[in-house]
Amino acid sequence: MTDMSGKVAIVTGAARGLGQAYAIHLAKHGADVVAGDVRDCADTVKEIERNGGKALNIHLDVGDTASCEAMAAATLERFGRIDALVNNAALLSKRCEQVCVRPNHHG
Repeated sequence: MTDMSGKVAIVTGAARGLGQAYAIHLAKHGADVVAGDVRDCADTVKEIERNGGKALNIHLDVGDTASCEAMAAATLERFGRIDALVNNAALLSKRCEQVCVRPNHHG
C-alpha cells in the first residue's frame, strides 16, 4: 500500500469486520482515521491508538444526510482535511460521498 502519512481517511462501517480492518490497515500505513458507524468504534480507535496512530470515533448513520455532514465537519475540525473515503457501511448510500468528495477534488 502507498504511504498514507499526512492523509486523512474516513471509513464508514468501521466498528467491526471489513470496515474495522480497513481503518486499522490505513492507520498502519500512516493515515489519520475517522472511524464512523452506527455502532461504537471505540475498539477500532483503541487499536489504532495502541499502535501509535490517530483516530476519531464518530457515530455515523450513512442513511442520514445531517449525520454525514456532521461527520465531515468533525473530521475537518479535528484533522483539517479529507483525503480518502472508504464507503464500507452496509447501507448503499451516496450521501457520505456527496458530502466528502468535492467536484474539484484531486487525488
